Amino acid sequence: MFYEGDKLYAQHTPADLRENNLGKRRGLSDEDKEFIERAISSGETFDAIAIHLGVCTDTAKRYAVRLGIVSLEGAKYQVSNRFRTEYWTRPCIKCHKETKRPKWQFICSRCTAANSRDHGGIGDDWQFE
Repeated sequence: MFYEGDKLYAQHTPADLRENNLGKRRGLSDEDKEFIERAISSGETFDAIAIHLGVCTDTAKRYAVRLGIVSLEGAKYQVSNRFRTEYWTRPCIKCHKETKRPKWQFICSRCTAANSRDHGGIGDDWQFE
């Protein structure tokens, strides 16, 4: 933590954020996940966790909820269905290769990309009409 003028910053100044695109979304590394689990089990505050990760307190709380470590009240801390995706392993209806993919996705990602490339970006929806 440091002061710039009369403002207190955790790790980065606003100039750093603009120059390095630090405001962009990033995933949690395995080390970050382990740190959050250890910190919460040892009684650390969300402020301390946020400072360590370089994010705001609400983001640190969202990470903990998403990892299933804590349960917090309020709509802003609810986990999106995007993180609750169920997977299945079944043959692709194009190449018949068995791959793990999100449930109800019948065409594998490789075939979807090939179709998009070969047919100028036309989606797969036309095949099922």
